[in-house]
Amino acid sequence: MARIPLRNRERDMTLTQLSFLKRWHVEHRADHPVEYHVWDMMLTAWVMGWVALPAALILWVPQAVVACLVFFAAPTLYVRLRERLHRQGRVRCDWLDALASTRRPHKALWH
Repeated sequence: MARIPLRNRERDMTLTQLSFLKRWHVEHRADHPVEYHVWDMMLTAWVMGWVALPAALILWVPQAVVACLVFFAAPTLYVRLRERLHRQGRVRCDWLDALASTRRPHKALWH
């Protein structure tokens, strides 16, 4: 199984990959209801991180800033965890190969 192609081998996912996974989970909701809800939780945490960070910075609540940074990484951490568990044979993850196909060559904006 191929590794998940994250942008430039960075640890963050692209919006295209997030969107692709959301569409996959919606299309397969009947077959994978728990995965559907877990992915929704990951996206909710991601959005909460973006929404809460300005308030946490303005009010300077260091614990909340740290929590927001963890929430930013929630979808990527979840995908990495599922990838590792799938490779170990502990869980089956049908969307990993489909996610790997979302990688397209990066085109430069200028020459």
